[in-house]
Amino acid sequence: MNSIRRQVTWLLIALIVLVTFSAAITGYRASMEDATRLFDGELQAIANTLVALPANHAGNTLEIESPPDVAWQLWQQDQLLMRSSNAPDKRISSQNTGFSAENFLGNRWRVLANTNPDNDNVVIVAHPLGSRDTLTENLILAAMTPLIVSIPVLAVLIYWVVNRGVRPLSALSAQLENKARNNLEPITLPNTPSELTTVTDTLNSLFLRLNKAFEREQLFSANAAHELRTPLSVLKINLHNLHASETPGKEEIAKCQRDTDRMIRVVNQLLLLSRTNPETAHADLEAVEIESLLQEVISDLYEAIDAKQQSISLNSEPCTVQASPFALQTMLSNLIGNASKYTPDGGEIEVSAQIRSASLEIQIADSGPGIPEEDYSKVLTPFFRVANVQTQRQSGSGIGLAIVNQVVMLHHGSLTLSKSTLGGLSVTLSLPVNPDVTRSETDEPKPQPQEKSC
Repeated sequence: MNSIRRQVTWLLIALIVLVTFSAAITGYRASMEDATRLFDGELQAIANTLVALPANHAGNTLEIESPPDVAWQLWQQDQLLMRSSNAPDKRISSQNTGFSAENFLGNRWRVLANTNPDNDNVVIVAHPLGSRDTLTENLILAAMTPLIVSIPVLAVLIYWVVNRGVRPLSALSAQLENKARNNLEPITLPNTPSELTTVTDTLNSLFLRLNKAFEREQLFSANAAHELRTPLSVLKINLHNLHASETPGKEEIAKCQRDTDRMIRVVNQLLLLSRTNPETAHADLEAVEIESLLQEVISDLYEAIDAKQQSISLNSEPCTVQASPFALQTMLSNLIGNASKYTPDGGEIEVSAQIRSASLEIQIADSGPGIPEEDYSKVLTPFFRVANVQTQRQSGSGIGLAIVNQVVMLHHGSLTLSKSTLGGLSVTLSLPVNPDVTRSETDEPKPQPQEKSC
C-alpha cells in the first residue's frame, strides 16, 4: 500500500542528496578554476621576477634551493644558466612562452615559459598538478563534509516534519475508520488545515445528506405503511361483508371500488413523491409551452370542476420555459386538483402565468377554506393534513403539496403560500426560465432574450 508519509520522506531525502552531490560537483569545478587562476598567477609572478634577473653564462649552471612544489629553469639560448634544486638539467618545455603541461621527475606539471625581450633569456617555471588537485579536494571536502554528515540528521528531521504535517490526515483517516456503520455525525478535526477544509466540508455535507435521506426513508416507510393500512383494512372489511352477504348489492360493490380507487391514488402519489425527490431525481429539461400545458391540465380536470359547478379562469399568454414536462404537469395537476377539491360547490379558481425577469411565475388561487398561516411550512411535508372540518371531509393522503414542493426544488425555483383575494389559498410558483443557466450564474439572473414574454 502506498504511503504519502513514506513517499514524501524518501522524495525529500533523495532531493537533498541529489542537490548535495550536485553542489559538490559544481563546487569542485569552481574550486579547480579558482585554484588554476591562483597558481597560474603565482607562476606568472615567479616567472616575471626570474626573467628580469641580469644573468650571463659563466660556464657553470647555478643551482638554487627552492620550495619543493615549484621548479624553474633559466635558459640563454641552449645554455642552462640557473635552475632550482628540484628541476632537471634538461629543458622542461620546448615552448618559449605560454602555458603547457609536461611530465618530468615522475609527476605531471603545469609549466609556464616566459622570454625576456632584452636578452632572449627564457624562464621556465613549473608547478605540480597533483598539488592543485589535492588542495581543491581538501577545500571541497572541508566544505561538503559537514553537509554530508548532516544528511542522516536531516532525514530524521524530515521524517518528523512530514509525520507532523500528515497528522491531520491521519486523524481524519482514523475518524473515518472508527466510524460505526450507522454513525453519520459530522467529522471534527482540531486546527483543521486549509488543505483539508474542503475535504471535511464535503464529507460532512455528504453525511448530512445521507442522514436526511435515511430519516426521509424511515418517515416515508412509516407514513406509507400507515396510509396504506387504512384503505386495506377497510377494503378487507368490505370484502368480508360482501362475501358474507348472500345477495351482494351495488352499494357494497361501490364501497370496495371506492376503497380500491383510494388505495390506487395513494400508491400513485407515493410513487410520484419518490420520483420527484430532488435528492435522487434528475430533470430532463425540454422546451415546455406553459399556456398549452395549463389548458391541457384544466381540460383533464374540467369534468370534476364542472361537477361542482365551479368557475375557473386562465390568464396567460404563450411562453416557453426549459422544464421537465412530466414533473411540471404533475405539479400543476396537483395544485389545480387540490384547488377544485377543497373549494366548495360554486366556488372560483383563478390560474395565471407570466414572465418576471428570467423567471416564470404561476399563481393558482381559490375561494376555498384556505390554510392557516402557521401551517404553511407543515403542508409542504409529506402526509401532513390541516386539522379543520372542511379539509377533513375530503379524502387525501397529504402528499400533493409535498410533490409540488419537490418539483419546484427540482427546477431550482421557489414556492409561496398566501391568502388569496378570493378568500382561499393562493399558491405562487417561481421557476427559472432556464434552470441550468440560473444555477451556474453567480450574479442576478438576466432576462433570456430567446424566450417569449407572457
